[in-house]
Amino acid sequence: EGGVRVQGFVAGGLIPAHLRGTTYDGYVHAADWYTTFASLAGASVEGTGPVAADGMDMTGALLAAAPSPREEVVLQIVSNATGNLHALPPADYCERVRGTDAHFHCEPPLTHVLDEAAPTPAAEAAGLSCGVLIQGRFKLIWGYPGWRQPAWNGWVKPAMGDAPEEVEAPSTPAADEPCNLTAPCLFDVMDDPTEHHDVAAAHPAVVRRMQVRVLELLRGEVTLGDSGLCPTSAGTKVDDRMAEKAAGVGFWVPWLSAP
Repeated sequence: EGGVRVQGFVAGGLIPAHLRGTTYDGYVHAADWYTTFASLAGASVEGTGPVAADGMDMTGALLAAAPSPREEVVLQIVSNATGNLHALPPADYCERVRGTDAHFHCEPPLTHVLDEAAPTPAAEAAGLSCGVLIQGRFKLIWGYPGWRQPAWNGWVKPAMGDAPEEVEAPSTPAADEPCNLTAPCLFDVMDDPTEHHDVAAAHPAVVRRMQVRVLELLRGEVTLGDSGLCPTSAGTKVDDRMAEKAAGVGFWVPWLSAP
């Protein structure tokens, strides 16, 4: 799950003595820390941004090991709306990185044509590009999540055990595109955290329920353009000022002033 399933550590005087050194296995999302810190400080997150804060208050989890209020983790809901389009890097940069992984950024976003005859809610999702959602023990991947490069689709097979293992990227992509819009994948991330076994066929009702939820979330999508967080005209263009700033301070930092 890449950077999604990660270790987290909490320390400090507010943690009750009987909880120190223990492990908590409830769901906590990065977005929850904003809401939780505000709650600990006695502050409200209402009206603090252009859209409502979607983090949940984990104070009970931190201070009393209470069950997590989060039963769902939204990993990715992306449409092919024009608001998600961005400017491509300059042609000279793309030519320089041709044949490398970086050339992925030089490819325009792809749109998808769905099979409206499929026995799923796919017909309603005409604008869906990729939806990835965790509910309880299940994770749905609806829409091919890989790269579409001639040499490699971006997927690296995870290790089969706990022992350290060197993994190598395959030299050729898979012949098909698994977890696509007409045949989503479902994984039990409690029993199968490295997602080796697709159980979609065994749980059709779960797949459909989660597809309906993805479509519900899609209707509330805030596109890249609507968010105003990253001007789409900026895209992934190379900016020498970024490297100059990093060289001066010794690490990567914001290099442009807010407009």
